[in-house]
Amino acid sequence: MMLTAVQAIILAAAVLTFFLGSVSNAGIISLSMPLSFVASFAVMYLLGVSLNIMSLAGLSISIGMIVDNSVVVLENIHRWRREGSGQAEAAEHGARQVGMAVTASTLTTVAVFIPMLFVPGMTGQIFRDLSLTIAAALFISLFVSQSLIPLLASRSANLIKPHKERSLSTKIQRWLEKLEERYSRAISWFTGHSRFVFIPVIIMFVSSLFVMRFIPKTFLPEPKEGLIEISIGLAPGTGLEFTDSLLVSIEGRIIELIEPGDLENSYLNVGKQEGMGALFGSSSSANGELSLYFVRESERSRNIEYYDTAIRDLLAEIPGIEYSLTSGMPIGNEFPVSIVIYGNDLSELRDIGELVKSEMERIPGTVDISSSLENQQMQIDFEPDENVLFLRGKSPVAIGSEVTVGILGLDATTYTENNQEYDVNLRYSEEGRSSIEALSGIIAYGMPLDAWGSFHSTLAPQEIGRRNRTRTVEVSCRISDRALGEVAADVEVMMDTLNLSGHRFEILGDIKERGEAFGTMAIAIGVAIILVYMIMASQFESLLEPFIIIIEVPLAMIGVIWTLFLTGTTMGLTALVGLLMLTGIVVNNGIVFIDYANQLRRKEGLSSRDAIILAGRKRMRPILMTAITTILALMPLAIGATESSVMWAPMARTVAGGLAVATLLTLIVLPSLYVKLDRWHKNSR
Repeated sequence: MMLTAVQAIILAAAVLTFFLGSVSNAGIISLSMPLSFVASFAVMYLLGVSLNIMSLAGLSISIGMIVDNSVVVLENIHRWRREGSGQAEAAEHGARQVGMAVTASTLTTVAVFIPMLFVPGMTGQIFRDLSLTIAAALFISLFVSQSLIPLLASRSANLIKPHKERSLSTKIQRWLEKLEERYSRAISWFTGHSRFVFIPVIIMFVSSLFVMRFIPKTFLPEPKEGLIEISIGLAPGTGLEFTDSLLVSIEGRIIELIEPGDLENSYLNVGKQEGMGALFGSSSSANGELSLYFVRESERSRNIEYYDTAIRDLLAEIPGIEYSLTSGMPIGNEFPVSIVIYGNDLSELRDIGELVKSEMERIPGTVDISSSLENQQMQIDFEPDENVLFLRGKSPVAIGSEVTVGILGLDATTYTENNQEYDVNLRYSEEGRSSIEALSGIIAYGMPLDAWGSFHSTLAPQEIGRRNRTRTVEVSCRISDRALGEVAADVEVMMDTLNLSGHRFEILGDIKERGEAFGTMAIAIGVAIILVYMIMASQFESLLEPFIIIIEVPLAMIGVIWTLFLTGTTMGLTALVGLLMLTGIVVNNGIVFIDYANQLRRKEGLSSRDAIILAGRKRMRPILMTAITTILALMPLAIGATESSVMWAPMARTVAGGLAVATLLTLIVLPSLYVKLDRWHKNSR
């Protein structure tokens, strides 16, 4: 994540150098990045935000945004200097002229994170640190842009240092000036022919809504860290030695599949647990787990997806085993799809579980399908003789307590060595508690246990699940090579058509959490739009002009939809958080644009059309600079070049794609809409 942040800083500095024409100018703005970072750590400490993957992601995402305010301020100071003002005068008036605009832009960007602080559940827990970190960095950047940037600009005599006639910087600046001139002519034409603006944009928006149907839906992208965990089960009652021998053999065959140098370590765990696991059978001698730790992706010859598929193919060829495989480090539930069926009769629940499992196997993309009642193990049951209990005056609970103490043990005393105390636990040996013959000899109240009743062995579930005091069977699966939304739709259809003999069911896992998270995020985005609108209404003291700017949000949706569709990115929770962020970011261009046009109308008495044309020419450069720095700073995350950045790729692509399209369309649509609504407002009086 830190490497991604460094790459983003370098890209942002390169863009600033290109537009500002000198390394010194870019250096002034680039200085705001480390200062904002350092100061953000202090604010994060005060807010109780630790350094974790979420807060580091917030810092990485905010790199392009924290220079936006400084870019607008320094570019305006630069323009005042070009027009003949002195160093101090240009710094003062340049910063003051755009002060309200950059303040409003920062507030709109921060405001969208306010709803995230009140989002319940896992969604709120995941993105709380991210939201607070970005908000802290942006507020610090606002302070820097209004204090340090004007100070450094007023002391810099080289702010508009002339370049050599044929230098690259001179050619770039002349090209930008020609671009500004051509853009002002384009605005002049578009404001007089608004139908050639609005109709194509409406067609683009409607077509985007149609394309959105084909974007796969998911919950959270899974970071493909270098880890594969395999659980293997054999037939109930299989001996430990045979299990160990077979799993060691399987481990060797798997390691042979892996290219030399790709595997760092492997760990094999075979056998049953002690303590309560020995009583309730949470693990047994027929089960084992194999963990494979790979080197970093940049050092591997093959990716995790390849090994995931290869190992599954290998395990499928081995008879007599059940297996499940997890690659990477899932952030959501262990099983994305989980169906819980309620009932009282274990036999019926087991049959229904097998029915649901067999039907689920027909759904493409489902792997590692399991039923909570299918895993069975040998169980020794003891049935007390009621007549003996009556004659001896004992209860089943009393006999059960004696057996429990013998199996789990009893802390009899403590042992002290080197000032360290150790509990001494007494219980029967392994041989004395692992068979009917051994258990029969346990003495309870002066009599062997088989004198109190009878023993018999049977196959029983390893665990019996309960929810709300009702027995359940849970059928779960993982998903491979298919989006969660597509599998969820098929599962819902399957469950609606199955005959469950009146048993109630519930679909849980990532499917349920995705539905809840999507609903919560929809509300958060709606609240964010209202907050952004209120902030702009208070700045412009108008209800109409904020409406002009808020149109940028649906314009951004065009870019978001097409970016996700063309890159094959799923629409998940991180993409929705990116859309939430975009709501606050995308309006910043419009705020700078409209604010300057209003200043021209107030101070110079220009018409709305003349004011917006001149504002476009003067503000095109800072608008492009802020947009491009933000977009390029997100590129390392959007590409997902590292394993840790895969989770944030959908968010970065959402913001970058939406901002790119919205910026280009804003430069065309906003002037036309500004003039059109101003004329409508005057005619309606």
